[in-house]
Amino acid sequence: MVFSNNLLAGSGGQSTGYEIDQSIRFNADDSAYLTRYPSVEGNRRTFTLSTWVKFNELRSDNIVFASWIPSGASSYALLYMHSDFRVRFEDQGTSKIKPSMLFVDTAAWYHIVLRVDTTDSVANDRYQMYVNGERQTDLHENDQPSQNHQTNVNKTQPHYLGRNGYSLAMIYSDLYQAETHFLDGVAYDASFFGETDSATGQWIPKKYTGGNYGTNGFYITGEDSTFLGQDVRTSGDQVNSFQASQWTGATGSYTFTDGRIQADTDNKAIKSVDTFTGDFEFSWRYIDMANFVIGFYEIDEDSTFSDSSSAGNMQNMTDSWYVQTSSVAANRDIYYGGTVVVNATTIANGDTWKLQRSSGTIKVYRNGSAVHTFSQTSTNEVRLVVAQGDASADVGEVNWVDNATLGNNLFSSGLSTADQMLDTPTNNFCVLSQVDKFGGGLTLSDGNLRAVPAASAYSNNHGTFYIDSGKWVFECKHTSIFGEACGWSPSGERLSGSSDRGYFMFQDGRAYDNTTNTGTKGASLAAGDFRYVFYDADAQAMWFAHVDVSSSNALVYDNSATKAEIEAGTTTNAVFTSIPAGFWAPGIWMDTSGVIEVNFGQSAFATTSDLPSGFKTLSAANLPDPTVPLPEKYFNAVLYEGNGAGQRVGQFQPLTELYSVSNSVIFNDDDSSYLEKTYSGSESTLTAWSFSIWVKRSKLGAEQFIFLAGTSSANLEYLRFTSSDEIEYKLLLSSSLDANYITDRKFLDSSSWIHIYAYRSSTTFKLYINGVELTNFSTSNAPGSSNGVLGSNIRHRIACDYASVATLFDGYLAEINFVPGTAKAVSDFGQLDASTNKWIPKEYTDSYGTNGFHLDMAVAPGTGNGAGNDVSGNNNDFTENNLVAADQVTDSPTNNFCTLEPLQSAWGGAVTLSNGNLAVAGTAATVWNNAVATFKVPSTGKWIWAAKPSTSGGGQCDPWIVNETGLTSRNNYVYVDTNGWEASFDSSSAHLVLNNNAGTSASHTYGSGDFHVICFDADSKKLWFGVYDVSATTLKFRDGSTGFTGDPAAGTNQTFTLRGSEFTIGFASYTGRSGDVDFGQSDLLSQFTAPSGFNQLNSDNLPLSNGELSAFVWIKNRDADDNHMLFDAVRGVKKDLHSNVNDAEVTNANTLTRFLKNGFEVSNDALVNTNNESYVAWQWLNDSLTTSSNENGSITSTVLAETTSGFSVGTYTGNGTDNATVGHGLGGADMVWVKRRNTTGNWRVYEKSSNKLLYLDLTNAGVSPTEIKSTSSTTFTLGSGNGFNGSGDTHVFYAFQSIDGFSRIDIYEGNGSSDGPFVYTGFKPRWIIFKRYDASDGWSILDTARGSGNFGSAAGATGKDPTAGNEMNNKINANDQFAEEDNSGGSRKCSFLSNGFKIKNTNTAMNASGGDYIYMAFAESPFKTATAR
Repeated sequence: MVFSNNLLAGSGGQSTGYEIDQSIRFNADDSAYLTRYPSVEGNRRTFTLSTWVKFNELRSDNIVFASWIPSGASSYALLYMHSDFRVRFEDQGTSKIKPSMLFVDTAAWYHIVLRVDTTDSVANDRYQMYVNGERQTDLHENDQPSQNHQTNVNKTQPHYLGRNGYSLAMIYSDLYQAETHFLDGVAYDASFFGETDSATGQWIPKKYTGGNYGTNGFYITGEDSTFLGQDVRTSGDQVNSFQASQWTGATGSYTFTDGRIQADTDNKAIKSVDTFTGDFEFSWRYIDMANFVIGFYEIDEDSTFSDSSSAGNMQNMTDSWYVQTSSVAANRDIYYGGTVVVNATTIANGDTWKLQRSSGTIKVYRNGSAVHTFSQTSTNEVRLVVAQGDASADVGEVNWVDNATLGNNLFSSGLSTADQMLDTPTNNFCVLSQVDKFGGGLTLSDGNLRAVPAASAYSNNHGTFYIDSGKWVFECKHTSIFGEACGWSPSGERLSGSSDRGYFMFQDGRAYDNTTNTGTKGASLAAGDFRYVFYDADAQAMWFAHVDVSSSNALVYDNSATKAEIEAGTTTNAVFTSIPAGFWAPGIWMDTSGVIEVNFGQSAFATTSDLPSGFKTLSAANLPDPTVPLPEKYFNAVLYEGNGAGQRVGQFQPLTELYSVSNSVIFNDDDSSYLEKTYSGSESTLTAWSFSIWVKRSKLGAEQFIFLAGTSSANLEYLRFTSSDEIEYKLLLSSSLDANYITDRKFLDSSSWIHIYAYRSSTTFKLYINGVELTNFSTSNAPGSSNGVLGSNIRHRIACDYASVATLFDGYLAEINFVPGTAKAVSDFGQLDASTNKWIPKEYTDSYGTNGFHLDMAVAPGTGNGAGNDVSGNNNDFTENNLVAADQVTDSPTNNFCTLEPLQSAWGGAVTLSNGNLAVAGTAATVWNNAVATFKVPSTGKWIWAAKPSTSGGGQCDPWIVNETGLTSRNNYVYVDTNGWEASFDSSSAHLVLNNNAGTSASHTYGSGDFHVICFDADSKKLWFGVYDVSATTLKFRDGSTGFTGDPAAGTNQTFTLRGSEFTIGFASYTGRSGDVDFGQSDLLSQFTAPSGFNQLNSDNLPLSNGELSAFVWIKNRDADDNHMLFDAVRGVKKDLHSNVNDAEVTNANTLTRFLKNGFEVSNDALVNTNNESYVAWQWLNDSLTTSSNENGSITSTVLAETTSGFSVGTYTGNGTDNATVGHGLGGADMVWVKRRNTTGNWRVYEKSSNKLLYLDLTNAGVSPTEIKSTSSTTFTLGSGNGFNGSGDTHVFYAFQSIDGFSRIDIYEGNGSSDGPFVYTGFKPRWIIFKRYDASDGWSILDTARGSGNFGSAAGATGKDPTAGNEMNNKINANDQFAEEDNSGGSRKCSFLSNGFKIKNTNTAMNASGGDYIYMAFAESPFKTATAR
């Protein structure tokens, strides 16, 4: 049964559905383990173990799983924590795998999956280990087995959870274990057992539903506290036979209690009420074996049974099977009826024995190992017997299972019902910390819930949870009394010490506020009594209560408090009040003797009666939900390799870096353009092929061929768009239809690219659109022949019909791949872009066969083979027909451009579109016709486009722009024609307007080739109409009056200022005239340099959607002595500062050129992108990049603030006034950095907890804050000096506020020991910057990107590999330009844990004895949802 605890109300610790309800605690002091002895050998080459583990002790040989022959070390396999704190799997020492990752976190859970398949032809894939969902490829040891190696797993020898099994050197485990699957015969990765929680980014359990447990597989959950090793796959009734009601006979001569059956009288027997047919198991454990007889008999012998016999009279039965123990070793026998079949067998107290019947065969097992198989079989109904000849006899854990199919149960030793725990991977509980300790620390056991002090020193350990709000309770059992206390204290401070803060009560009732004895306020406890601690962080009060077990289990409140007043938060009788706010941890303090057992709620309290409501146990389920559940949305650290050219960087797969398609070719059916080739020979296989093409349609509603082979309908194979806009595949052989598929979808989108991928494999045809297989077709006839046409020695065409030049494709084609002879995967040609969730091109890198080709459209038509140039290496070039150089454009699948929309017109009639929907022609005389662009004008940014009339004079082609409110009437538009400049508007719609000047006094007389240019600033709503004079090669813009003084780059003299927030653009034609438009993909805008800041209308330039936008980017070359490069979205791109020097801001066009969604773009500057050099980038991300003017201070600032994450960046101009204030845009600021921009000046850093001013570019100690003086909830205060508030100087600031679960800015004190201080952050850190403030030292930065996990030195590892160094150790200093130091000696050694960090070095930069330090840390995951690191 699973016990209940009514204090544990609350949601699960994780955000998704699968919950694990319990775990099993293995305690080495109890010699606790589970075991099973397979009776038949399983698959020794292929198997999977998946288990969740929470380590209690960090020590050598902490066993997770073992298979071991007891007699020695000649046959074993072992998954365990090695002496260097790495988890290793080894098979008899001959083959092994050990990840470099260190397992040093005892505050949370690890998921470990061991995948073994020695049949794999790839050597490095035979042993695989996954930790928290990630395959470990950074390996400290990697001695893979030979192919088809037979491991020692699944042999007929004992298998264990909780110990090794070597009788000469038995080692037991200290850990919690949950959700253990062992699969015999299959090799599965971690994804079968866990998944990434999209809300938190953390690895969480998922229900395994795959089956395939094989012969010896099992599934252990510990869900039954009386049968912890139960294989829960067993579907029958599992009975724990501890109740008198389950037995008949001399039940009065036995005591049934505490999971035991204890004999009280000699020579008495009991038999089971239940009887058993078919297969069953019956197991028991000897506590005091004395003279016991245990077994079963066939029920036709019921009349022979006697309850006054030491064997139940089974010795006088014909068909009975039983085991006899005795105080005389020679009489410990196995019987059938009255006959000894095994004489003097080995039986000892603590042994677990089992009788099993399977298909009539009866076996006897000792500790999971078969010791005898009876020759006498039975399929008849039987009954169980327990009998004894000695009143001291005592057995426990008596269980039976009656089922047609037996599970592979594991049998226990040293475990009790109390070892079933509520601490699980989906609801992690507080335990006593192995790293957060003082005075040498306590010796912990029993799942880090039992503490014993050292004999020579006072000791103090905190719990793993810290709390700053809410109501909390925990229980302390004073098992042995000497001088021990329990209570709460802050991070880095003991319950008791000369300079520490703590609130606690001793066992004798004395209450201490740190070192002050406030009096005896509680009862004096005896050994075995319980103390309860109730802490209300909101009321800042603490109460205590106790249970005196010698009198009753009643709860008695100390200091005359009552349940009612505690529930009400009345502090009159609280033991402590006015407890300072902040993060506090439960803890215990002990003298040099005594024993305390704590319970934070992971097991049942000694009493639940009369507990005050509202107080919660310390579990993840009860922790407050974090403000930022997924920290990578607001901060991340990434690595990238320089390429010396330009690239995008971030936590996404960037389009430009995966595979960039630079060009496409417009196929215009009016021009009869197509490609053609006839092969000289056929591919060897015609029934298998792969075809991939990227298409952007222009003309709709017309039959259009994409790719075909054949010259007549006799033998023809093709892919085409139908006249109804479906996609059709057809195969005709000998004039007969062999295959035909027509989609039930229409493809009407001409605004974007689609990827069409098709393959044939024998009689199978598959079609994918944008990576997704289409499964529904209006027509579907599978290929039935063993022949085909594509790839044969016949004419092949792209974009044209087979018989004549007709039914041509009209639109854009790019990146065409044909691979005959094989059916490839769609993932060979495309992939999902994680940053946009869009399907994007991928470079195909495999073979093309004989007749395959790759047309990348990189060569302009008319040059060489032009669009038909095959770059596959086969030289299967196609011949161009009716294509010209201008047909090659930059509109491509990786940079989609705006065009005109054939399906929508705003007013009047529709125009006729051609040439990739960039050519416009009206359809009727004296009528306005128009087309709408496929892009709306973005709501922010500066945009440019152009329109060119086909002849001079007259109103040929007029670009227009309109607010959405006026889209239906031409009178609502602003447009320009070639006769002059007009503004038509409807004043009632208020969609635009500065003037309505239709005069020609300042108009331009259009010459041949001249064209319109339009610039629009979406932020200021300013619009400039201009003209490019081709003969004069000049660009000029009309102002709002009668001249050409408009200047878009300067933002002055605009033609119009519009109103509204959403604008549509388009082009109108009058009297059937025509023209061309260009949004940047064609040849108009390329004829001049655009006004500064104005962008073409393509997907690469569109503003990013809100969320995860890089606002502050800090880049450092890891390999070279280069300056740090700091950029932010307020100062803008290309403007860098250096944290290591006091230099003024520099504008460098080749540094950071764009802020992107969860990333950024860099050009070719050596400081950010040297070829083959490694870089780290730290990014602070905002939901929006929109700045605002902040007038909260006496100095107005321009601020980009993200209050959710507690980060803002802003600029201001100093006024030279003392006590000037600057608004920072947050709800508070715990740290502020200020840097003068216009000239040199040190970086000022103010940190609130220390109240010190420091300098980011210097090593100086902190000083009194006279330059940045203080911070408030809205502002920071400045002094009057230069460098931070010089009159007229420009400055940038970065402000940071601690956000629970996401960031923490605070102080700690060093101890000068390699066992340095533990610092609680409330999250699993991703990045930390450290600075000593009481002495001179550098600013050390550690992060998980450069040390991704708690890694140690890989064998032979050098340089900047994440496995080099020990744990988080690869240091970069913010105050110097030096390359990253690998610190192989451990000078910056620091463990990043699930709830904080542990200093493990003595370097004065981080841990001088008595040294004072500030730190700022950002999270990978809040502790509430974190897995162990």
